[in-house]
Amino acid sequence: MVFDSHLGWKLLPNVTKRYPHENQPYTVRTNSRGLRDKEYPYEKPASIFRVIILGDSQTFGAGGVDSAETFPKLLENSDSHLQVINMGVPAYSTDQEYLSLQYEGVKYHPDVVVLAVFVNDFFITFHSWDNSILLPKGYFTLDHNDLKYHLPRASELRVWSRWSYICGALTRRFRRLTRSRSWQPAPEFNQAEREEIFRHLLTGMHNICKSVGAEFMVVYIPFKSQKERHFLQDIIAEAGLKDGFQTLDLTGLL
Repeated sequence: MVFDSHLGWKLLPNVTKRYPHENQPYTVRTNSRGLRDKEYPYEKPASIFRVIILGDSQTFGAGGVDSAETFPKLLENSDSHLQVINMGVPAYSTDQEYLSLQYEGVKYHPDVVVLAVFVNDFFITFHSWDNSILLPKGYFTLDHNDLKYHLPRASELRVWSRWSYICGALTRRFRRLTRSRSWQPAPEFNQAEREEIFRHLLTGMHNICKSVGAEFMVVYIPFKSQKERHFLQDIIAEAGLKDGFQTLDLTGLL
């Protein structure tokens, strides 16, 4: 991971790293654009149907999933005319995925954009610090019914750690200090405000897709012990009906 002044963090490009202590040891390789995937040109070949999948660690395949066994690659291998680009990044929330689609995903000229949603995405969308990544992130508010983005705030040391090994080592050594001097908590949103902002993010992603001629789909991935319906499922289903994008709830299947 590396600090990003817009997204909060992103994957380093052109990295190969072995994780031997997972339940299933695995290797992570990133391409020149910092995706855990093969190299794909922005321009789409004429004979190709292209899908991009936005998500967090489940889409990325964290915890021991080989690249070829991630669900984007399993889908891609089902048809020779299909390209499925894995844009998953560990600990990303829906607001970061919105930005990732807006500034990077559309460059691939997708036919379909799939947003993979897990239940924690709703809550961490309204955080401005991630305790697992140990980096700040931005957040959205509503300004006269329009989304307004507030950039992540980071110390000079953390910003320079992107290019300097010494600054990176100091940041890790004094991470609590660099957080306290740079981090600014997001506002305390109530539940109704959170739901409204989340709906706006889904609508915004749908609008981005429409502007480039792509279909938009939201897939809900249940948590392992889920037995009852979660309110996030209702938000997704209602937004899909209202805005006219496809939704897929995997609770019954999984």
